[in-house]
Order: sequence, then C-alpha cells, then structure tokens
Amino acid sequence: WWIAVRAFGSLDAARCIGVIVGVAAISMAGYIFADSSPVGHWPTEVWGFAWGMLLVRFRDRVFKTTRNRLLVTMISSIAVAFILGVAYLHLKPVPIYGDYLLKIGLGASLILIMLESDSIWSFAGRLNSFLGSISYEVYLIHSVVFRVMSSMLSGRGASGPFILGCLLISVLLAYCAHRISSF
Repeated sequence: WWIAVRAFGSLDAARCIGVIVGVAAISMAGYIFADSSPVGHWPTEVWGFAWGMLLVRFRDRVFKTTRNRLLVTMISSIAVAFILGVAYLHLKPVPIYGDYLLKIGLGASLILIMLESDSIWSFAGRLNSFLGSISYEVYLIHSVVFRVMSSMLSGRGASGPFILGCLLISVLLAYCAHRISSF
C-alpha cells in the first residue's frame, strides 16, 4: 500500500481498482508461468500488497460496520478462516482452486481477523505495531530460516508445527536483529 500511495498520491477507488487489477494480473501470470520463470515467484503472496492497500483504504468502514457486533464478526471470521484452512489442507494439490484461490482467501480472512482483533483487544494493536517494526528483518530472515529448518528436518514432521516453528524462529531472530541494529 505504501508503494501505491507514493506512486499515485492517494488511494481513491479508481486507483485502488487499477492497482488490484494489476496485482491480479501479475499474480496470475506468476502462477501460470511459474515453471518457466528464471527467478523466484510468489503468485499468491503478492496479494498481500492488495490486502494492505484495501485495509488502509477501508479500515474505518470495517470498524464502523463491526463495532456493534464485534464478537459475532470475530467468531464468524475465525470460522471462515478455519473452514478455508481445512479446505486448503485437503485441496492444496488441486490446480488453481486449491493451491491458488484458497490460499488467497485464507490470507484475506486472516488479515480481517487481525483487523477485528485491533477493535476488541488492545494487545492486538501493540502486536501489529511490534510486527510492523520488525517486518523488514522478518522479510530478510524468513527464507533462510525456512531453508535451514527444511534441510534439518528433511521432510519429516507435519507442516503445521514446521510453519509455526519457522515463524517463531523468524520473529525471534528478526527481533534480535532489530534490537542490534537500533544501537
């Protein structure tokens, strides 16, 4: 979203739609041509750019809509994320639907949960602020952590604990790197 604001000056509806269409095109091209790409690709992860832009653009509207029904919307969002997560685990090998669309929907639902949690619990704002402060370090460190952990485990173990472990190690190392760079 920051790049979109810098490039376009504001986030009015027409520009949002244009950027989202561009993200969708880049994402789908990355998905379709993944095998012939000489560089790494992240066809579903690029959607984080669009979600972030929409979050900034419509944050107040989401807060107003959910303010009186926070518990209901939070439980509904968690249920939707759970259903999408289970569906993703079972349908991951299915082209486009399983390994692309479900992953994008799951990412959006998790972001919505974080947004709603900001409205309910004060720790969520601090958690998001903390994660935002170390996001660059996480970006730099996470792929190394995933590669090292993957080579250490060599395919043993369930994917859930593996991802959670890599996430926690990445955040811990990113926090340490952030603290060291702050001196």
